[in-house]
Amino acid sequence: QNRDEMNDDNEGEKTRIHEIIEKMVTLKPNTTTYTKFKKRIHNILEEYNQFIDQCDLSDINFAKAAMLVQASAKLYSKKVDEVYDNCYATVTDAKKQSKKTDKQNEEEEQQEE
Repeated sequence: QNRDEMNDDNEGEKTRIHEIIEKMVTLKPNTTTYTKFKKRIHNILEEYNQFIDQCDLSDINFAKAAMLVQASAKLYSKKVDEVYDNCYATVTDAKKQSKKTDKQNEEEEQQEE
């Protein structure tokens, strides 16, 4: 692509991004759900702050905590990969079934003629 085409593509992308942002800004949130969520998060953070204030941080084994977080993240990523693989397999099977059905329908139509 030459520079003019690239600039046009960039301008098009910028325009699309601006349109999306404008739509997001004009959306009105569900205030009751937002208020409940905000209160719940506030309560959780307050409880966490109280817990931290009561803790003696010198007793915490940060290396062990880091290993726990790392292992948890690894397990979570494996689960996400498994869900992705299952979804991909399902979509692939659905496409194969659709193609088989289309072929069968075509064969039946040809036989009727």
